This record gives sequence, structure tokens and C-alpha cells, in this order.
Amino acid sequence: MSDAAQSLTIRPRDGRWAHLSLCVLDAVFSMGARYTTTVNTCRRYADSAKMVPLQDSTSPVVIGTDAEQSLRSFVAEMDAVGTDTFAETVLKNRQRTSPRGGIRKAQAALEYAGALVDAGVERYADLPALFADNTRLAALEGRLRDVPGNGSGDVRLGYLWMLLGDDHTIKPDRMVLRWLERVLGRTVGTGEARTLLTDAAVEIGRTPWELDHAVWNAERGHRRRVTSDPVVRRRHRAHQGRWREEILGAPEGPARQEERDGRGAELVDSMLPISHDGVSAVDAGWNLMSAAAVEYTRARVEVVREAKGVVQEDRLWRNLLSSQPLAFSLVGELRERPESTLKVLSTMTGQKIVAFDRINADDAPFELDGLQAEWAPRPATHTGDKSAADIAAAVRTSDGRRLLITVEVKYTDDFSRDRLEKAGRADRYGPLLERLGLADEEVEALHLAGGTQFLRSVLLTESVRANGECDDVLAVVLGRADDDRARNVVHTVDAAVPSVTVGYWSITGLLDVAAKHPDLSDWAESMAGRYVPDPA
Repeated sequence: MSDAAQSLTIRPRDGRWAHLSLCVLDAVFSMGARYTTTVNTCRRYADSAKMVPLQDSTSPVVIGTDAEQSLRSFVAEMDAVGTDTFAETVLKNRQRTSPRGGIRKAQAALEYAGALVDAGVERYADLPALFADNTRLAALEGRLRDVPGNGSGDVRLGYLWMLLGDDHTIKPDRMVLRWLERVLGRTVGTGEARTLLTDAAVEIGRTPWELDHAVWNAERGHRRRVTSDPVVRRRHRAHQGRWREEILGAPEGPARQEERDGRGAELVDSMLPISHDGVSAVDAGWNLMSAAAVEYTRARVEVVREAKGVVQEDRLWRNLLSSQPLAFSLVGELRERPESTLKVLSTMTGQKIVAFDRINADDAPFELDGLQAEWAPRPATHTGDKSAADIAAAVRTSDGRRLLITVEVKYTDDFSRDRLEKAGRADRYGPLLERLGLADEEVEALHLAGGTQFLRSVLLTESVRANGECDDVLAVVLGRADDDRARNVVHTVDAAVPSVTVGYWSITGLLDVAAKHPDLSDWAESMAGRYVPDPA
């Protein structure tokens, strides 16, 4: 036991929330969200209540004094104004426990706090008696689990107990029990777990809380891996798995549809189950980030299929790492907010965009009506292959010019390494390459630099302009802020094709811009919680 404990990454406790209300807010708001956002939410409440938020070695003593807030007063404060107003004006955080159908996290925090108060817990001093009373504790845990957003494996509940514990008073949760059972090779109850952790902590010179915290973090990070994953994809796969557990409360799914009932099916952390609780992933639309996105996607998929485009159901509806649901989630919600979306596009492009436009208005299903996912013009008129933009927008600028924006979306996937002639109709590319002034050796240099896939996007985009269907074009890659390889591809293509404007947009940057608009802010923060993990 001691050897296993010493193998963990154990950090000293550098401070704790000085009030139970801040522990409740942290536990509830951190699920599926960037932790920096959660900390800011807690601090905004502390500022509003004129409380010292943290107790550490440099701050005045709060816990156990008259300065420690009663949890009952927190409940009364929220009740007095209502959770919607409290979320908007005090917390300035209107996140929901789930992007579709979830309650406000402020409401969940109120229900959490109310349950604790009803169980006789108002201050830190009330916790030891609670932990010693198994009947009262079990009743409280049952009530807390019923608050929407608990996640699979009681992750939110376990995190609450970790936040509430002092250096010597801990309440081991399911993750800690699972770690102990793996280390000891047998079932361990909560009482024995508390004793084991306390004794092991003393033996290795740590506090029980520090050891409990280290075990919790290690177990949360103990995830099913794909051995071929590079470091970045492994990190994002684990992040998507945690999002699946914390927000959807759904188990892992098989890698492929055909493995649905087969024994020994390969389960993948970043795949959704084919069905859960009697509902299929396709019918539920779990992989999309708003009700508007689900509705849009169902309609758009039929149009894409009519155009002989490619939509892979497992990628779209079950693969959490796929860039395709990311693209559809963006377009589905942004189409619902056209005025704000025009402002977002203006900020991202650096141009004053005033209206959406249409391309190929009389050529369904190849029409581009404003903003769309998976769009391509009619192949016979353009590149003759299956090239398509993950996202495309036809817009008008303030000077009346028609602008086409095409977006290649990347999350953890790399650019295709296919050569241009293997990608489609080489005879159709020739005139476009000549129009852009690219000789064969320059095309080969772009291939060696990994730029062929983006070059195809540029050629498709330029083909629309060459056909007179727009005045100006912008070809963009939308990817992670830390994806230097994708940025370099854009820079390489930019240098080779100066006549076409290209750019790199980060997912973080786009969502930060969207978050500045009130009708997009909740959705943008939910998207960031899923797609932008906290720094490693």
C-alpha cells in the first residue's frame, strides 16, 4: 500500500476554499468546463459576498471563525433573486449541466447546497459528524446524485467530498475505492479505505487529504488508451472521455458499429455507445453541442447524401474526437444566431461582413445558402472529385463584394498525405494550378511539406471564384491553438499561392470571439469545455 502511494504524484495542499458555498460552486461548475472559468466564477461570487475566498498560509484564518459563511445564507441569497438572475448578474456564468436539456449549473448548485443544509451541514465544522453517520451520509449522497449533472461514476460527488475534506478528514469516493481495490486485489469499504489512506499517509509523511487527492487525480487520469496515439491525441482522447463521463454520463462505446453486441468488442474512451438507456446515439444526438445543431445536422445530412457527399455515421454521431461533429455543432448553432454570427465572422476575417449571400442558388443540392457544413459546388463544374469544405460561408462585405469563406476543420487528425493526382481528377486540377502559377515541382514541394490536402481546399475555393460565383475568397484551417504543424501547412501554402488569401483560426480564438456575444456565450463556453482542455 505504501509503495503504491509513493508512486503517485503527491502535491502539498496550497490552499482551500474558505467557505462551503465556494466548494459547491467549484464541484458543480467544473464538470465539463475549463477550470479557469470555474475559478473565476467562484471568485466573482466571493467578491459579490465580500468574502475572503481562500484560506492558505498567507491569508487570514476564516474557517471556524465568524467570517466563515453559513451555507444556509448562500441558499437564501440564491432563493431571493432566483437562479437565472444569480447566474447572470452575480456568477456571470450561465452554463448548463448538459448542452442540451440540462438545468442551469446555478440551479444545480442551489440544489446541492440545499441538500447539504437539510443534512445539517452549514460550515466545515459540521462535516466530521456527517462522515461518521453512515445513515445520514447515504441519504445525502442519494439526494446529491439525483441533481442533474452527476456524471458517471459519481465524479461530481467525489470531487465535492475532496473539496470539503480537511487535511485529516476525508471521505473516499468511488474512484479512490477503485484504486484501492486494484492495489490490494480485493473489495474495500469506505471506512476501511479511510483508515488505509490515513495510515499510508502517515507512513509516507503526507496528510490524508494530500494522498486522497493524489489517488483521485491518478484514477481520474487512469483511462483506456489507444497505443498508437501520439501524445497530443492521447491527451485529447482522455479529455473527451472525461467529458463523456461528466456531462453525458455515458459509458465507452465500441470502435466500430459492427461490434455492437460482439463479445470482446474494442471499447474506446472517445467513442460513444451505440445506445445507452434504450436510446441510440443517432436518435439522441449526444455528439452535437446544441438542439439547433442536432436539428440542422439531420436535415443537412440528407442534402449532402443527395449531392453524393461523404458522411460517416459513426464519425458524426459517436466519435468524440472527430472534426465532423465539431463542424456541424459550429454551423448548426451559428446559423440560429445570424446577426451575432456576422459579427463573429467580421472579427475573424478582419473584414466588415454585413449579410449572408447565396452561391449556386438554382443548383440544389449544391447551393450554398449562407453558412453550411459539408459543402461543395457541383463537381462536374469544378474539381471533378469529392472535395468539399467542412464549413463554407457565402457573405457580403460592406462594399458589396461577394466573399466565399471555406474552412478545413482539424481537431486531432493530421492532414492527408495523398498526392494531388491520387486525390481525384488530375486533369481538372491542371487549369487551376496554372491559374495559381504553380509548377509541378512546386506542387511536389507542397506535398512533401504536408500541404496537399489544404491545397485541394484552396483549389476548390479558387475554382468557385474562377467560375464567377464570388468576387473574393478566403481559405481557412480551423484547428487547435497548439497545432503548430497545421499552422505551418497554412504558412507554406500561403507562401506558394499568394493570389489566394488563406489563414489559420484557432478553435479557442473563435469560441472566445463568440463568447463576447450574449446569445452565443453559454454555447461558446460549453464548446470550450469540450474542445479546449485546461493546460496540461
